[in-house]
Amino acid sequence: MDILKRVENQPSVPAVDSNNGWSKVFVSYNASSLKGDGASISFPGFSLGYMKGFSVSNNIPLFVEAGAALQFRTHKDEEEYGGYNITEKMNFFSLNIPVNCVYKWNVNDDFSIDPFVGIDLRLNLTGKYKISEDGESESLNLFSKDEMGGEPCKRFQAGWHIGVGFNYKVFNLGVSYGQDFNEIMEGEKFATTVISLSNYSKLILYI
Repeated sequence: MDILKRVENQPSVPAVDSNNGWSKVFVSYNASSLKGDGASISFPGFSLGYMKGFSVSNNIPLFVEAGAALQFRTHKDEEEYGGYNITEKMNFFSLNIPVNCVYKWNVNDDFSIDPFVGIDLRLNLTGKYKISEDGESESLNLFSKDEMGGEPCKRFQAGWHIGVGFNYKVFNLGVSYGQDFNEIMEGEKFATTVISLSNYSKLILYI
């Protein structure tokens, strides 16, 4: 009860403190493409994650931001061939760890613009390929050496990204683009445009 009374009696504090950093939960739409040999396959998906920003300078609004997100991407292709309806599906479920360098430009007390550049470290937890033909189907584990004929997908990727965030009070809208450094399968890498919506933590307890 004493803690709650102290919280109620404290003056209001901005939800995002440009001097001390921040915490935020985010959800994003990932417009990914698997590129290789001059071709591109669409892999739309979503992420849900958490980020923490830390100030690295007392003189300039420069921050390091790091976190983790669960990421799901999928591809579906349907076609008719020789009188048969064929459906192919491929999906990946991954743990993504982004690390960003962020510059915060405060336009006013409520609004800021945050350009950033960073890297992604991604661990692919599961991957599945499924083909269906007139009611019959077959599935493959994309990371199984046996099921993939000795050429499984790679479990780990690293990549780069660049983007900008727009903050209004406790909300952030971010847009970024990036590509992987290494291949997930022979000759093919992911490139991704991300649109994210975040909510900053604003619960501050004074003890």
